[in-house]
Amino acid sequence: MAASPPTPPRGVRRRAVLAAGAWATPVIAAGVAAPLAAASPCPPAAYLLDWGVTAYTRTSDGLSGSATITSPTTPTAPAVTLAITSTFVNAGTAGTMVPNLSSGLNNLSAYTASTLGGTTQNGLIIIQDWQHTGTKTPNRNYRQEITFTFSQPVSNLSFLMTDIDSQTANFWDVTEISSAASYTATTNATVAGGATGPWAQTTSNNSLDPSVAGGNVQVTFTAPVTTFAIVYWNKQSNVTSGNGLQGMFVADMSFSYAANTC
Repeated sequence: MAASPPTPPRGVRRRAVLAAGAWATPVIAAGVAAPLAAASPCPPAAYLLDWGVTAYTRTSDGLSGSATITSPTTPTAPAVTLAITSTFVNAGTAGTMVPNLSSGLNNLSAYTASTLGGTTQNGLIIIQDWQHTGTKTPNRNYRQEITFTFSQPVSNLSFLMTDIDSQTANFWDVTEISSAASYTATTNATVAGGATGPWAQTTSNNSLDPSVAGGNVQVTFTAPVTTFAIVYWNKQSNVTSGNGLQGMFVADMSFSYAANTC
């Protein structure tokens, strides 16, 4: 049997243990302190894009605009920007859809002449004209796609689309949402399309004043969203030459956003 190693002196063992403890203590302290030093995300703040009040500019061609949106309840919350772009999709040779830029109703301009959809809100004008000759039947191939892109993902986005109506030999508004984020919608009784759209009046001749609620679709996103599009076209049959002008409105947009750090 091999001889046992000599036992170190009592004082030596004690000094070794104390030395090991001295090195371990700072490591434990650093591990505890780290979470306290980490930045915390800000609580969600409520935002409102109030057309006619919120800072908004648009290009003269009616194809783009930009809004800077602040929180009315949390002044310290950072501003969120919204870029809006419009694309006109023109297929075939029967006609083409173009932005309306006359009569004071200019595409992608803020509408403040009156309140919309039975509310106290103003809105964004979406207005277009189907250029054609003779009697034609437009369809989804002739459409406007309005893309809304936020600078940050926002939650609980909700807004009203209104004045979705129809008129014989002129227009029959149809609109839908294109988005990877989930959403739902509620409509007025005379608007078909349910929770997901596309939405249109149930009859081809129900012309409405923009101030009434008959053409309302309330859209609410149920997941965070950065970008989505409103798609808009005319499905009226036998539109006569010189007609085809159609318009709808997007009222105030509300949402919440939490910055990464305060």
